[in-house]
Amino acid sequence: NDFSTNLVVKLQSWGRIEGTVWEYGKLVTNQAIWGSAANGSPTESLHTEFRTNTDAQGRFAFAFVPPGKYSIYRMIPTGNGGSSGGPREVVQVQPGETASVKVGGTGRPVVGRMKVLNPYVAIDWSTGRNYFSANSIYPRPPENLASREEIEAWRNQPEIQKAYDTVRHYPMRMAADGSFRMDEVLPGKHEMFIQILDPRDPNAMASPNAQSTSPSA
Repeated sequence: NDFSTNLVVKLQSWGRIEGTVWEYGKLVTNQAIWGSAANGSPTESLHTEFRTNTDAQGRFAFAFVPPGKYSIYRMIPTGNGGSSGGPREVVQVQPGETASVKVGGTGRPVVGRMKVLNPYVAIDWSTGRNYFSANSIYPRPPENLASREEIEAWRNQPEIQKAYDTVRHYPMRMAADGSFRMDEVLPGKHEMFIQILDPRDPNAMASPNAQSTSPSA
């Protein structure tokens, strides 16, 4: 038993995260900001999470943060009392230091409208029971990786870690007529996931659908 021998445990100093939150060129005030351990961070297994609101100047801060890598994002209202995490920023917190981050303020809006092929089935696209999301493309492991160890080794490569850190999620704000809006979308390929309930049967869920889009900058 390793714990029965002399064991030295070295504790690191708390860190701190502070920053500002933007939507395009405007500071976002009094809105929920969340922070959680990013993929690949040692604190990920601890399910570390922080929550606060921006102040009147769009600022926020998290104190007593364990050293590690964190995703910082604002919760964007999506209607019907719900909200969803917006595009994130990844920040590295060092022991005893303050990490500064600017959340938002880049990208462009993407708007569109969804339609079903059957015109006799009216869909209320704004109901909270349907599911919509969009994100930039995640890195895909090579098909020749067979074992879990090989996939983990691929996943831990610095360039793959960096690619994961740049993945952004975009809440879709839906209207009842199927029109939608996503904000601060960066140029590139994206995936859109749509899952709707059949209004004729509240227990019938359509299969998820995905497609790619490439907004211009």
